[in-house]
Amino acid sequence: MRVITILFLITLTTLSCKKEAIDANLELPQILSLTSDKQVINIGEATDIYCEATGEELEYEWGVLLGDIIPVNEDASIVTYSGFECCAGKKIISCTVSNSGGQVKDTIGITIIE
Repeated sequence: MRVITILFLITLTTLSCKKEAIDANLELPQILSLTSDKQVINIGEATDIYCEATGEELEYEWGVLLGDIIPVNEDASIVTYSGFECCAGKKIISCTVSNSGGQVKDTIGITIIE
């Protein structure tokens, strides 16, 4: 009985995993540039970051460990980044561009000074 329960749990786990289909008809996105208005900002200040990418049906996902990222435009290819007292130092901001053809990622560094 124990073996059947374990096999059932393995099967259930395997079947419930989300599988993302890759569409061979869509071209893999390509990031042409990842730039910012300022590479150094003061605490409480903000800068816009721009991701220029090619491809169809693009989705943008941004990430940083400390600070705020707020989308500026509808598709989120432009964001505003700001940092506070906790964020002093160099922060690495990532941008992942994806579609059903796949995904690519790039990073940019912004330094926050007091």
